Amino acid sequence: PLFSQKLTNSFIYNPALAGHTFGSITYAYRQNYANVPGAPKNHFLSMHTPFANHKMGMGFNVFQEDVNFIRNTYASIAGAYHLHFNRYNILSVGVSGEYNLTRLNGSSNTISEPDPVLNQLQSGDPTYDFSFGVNYQTRHFKAGFAVNRLATSWLKKESTNLTNYFSGYAQGLIPMRGGDDLLEPYVAFRKFSETNDTYDVGLFYTVDAKI
Repeated sequence: PLFSQKLTNSFIYNPALAGHTFGSITYAYRQNYANVPGAPKNHFLSMHTPFANHKMGMGFNVFQEDVNFIRNTYASIAGAYHLHFNRYNILSVGVSGEYNLTRLNGSSNTISEPDPVLNQLQSGDPTYDFSFGVNYQTRHFKAGFAVNRLATSWLKKESTNLTNYFSGYAQGLIPMRGGDDLLEPYVAFRKFSETNDTYDVGLFYTVDAKI
């Protein structure tokens, strides 16, 4: 899935960003290929917030995707600790627990021999995992790195609904108009598999901390 919301696209991968600086609430719905039966559609809900005088943060993500007769449900809960060296320098570390369930949603078009993959989906066995992340912010720059689904990586399970991956990002914080506005160039890298590298590049401009 594509998470393009500015306040959420890093937190979904890096638990160290839970409650970093400030929190956010995001809900997104997407439907592909209008009027096509069984076309992919998904719901995404995310929230994170600081507490303990911004020294700690917590949050969660819930994602559900329906593709034809298959439904995938993913949820994670994250906690982070934020070490403030001064007003502008913050080191954050975080960990998240993850839940994933892939199962049948409706009936398939299999009418002959039993399909072992469909039988596995019908049983609906969930998979659990966890991730670890680090983030560092200065006055004009911040960057983070996360290693995701560590149990999958370490245990090397033959049958799992989750795939281990890692991700990283870097973002500038450039004051404009005497500090009234903020320009934020952004780049992210995600390694989802041995053959899948994903890059995101963005540019955000905030006017007077309002728009």
